[in-house]
Amino acid sequence: MSLKDYRRNGESIIISPANNLIASTDSFARVILIDILKGVAVRIFKGYRDAQVGWICVDDDSEEKSHRKYGLYLLIYAKRRGLLEVWGCQ
Repeated sequence: MSLKDYRRNGESIIISPANNLIASTDSFARVILIDILKGVAVRIFKGYRDAQVGWICVDDDSEEKSHRKYGLYLLIYAKRRGLLEVWGCQ
């Protein structure tokens, strides 16, 4: 299923290091966080014209290998605002 929207143009798509999320920017000044496995938009950030997105994955320094955890963070740089936002994803 898809929604045809000929006015909106995707500008960038960045996949997370864990390969389960995508961050996308579009021409309507939105950043959309998409869960690939479920096929749904998890969050839509509005008002981010000309934004750049990226990911940071931080590993836990735990001694136990079986219980290793990591933190996944979405970075949004809003150039027009001069603002860098960090959002925890999982």
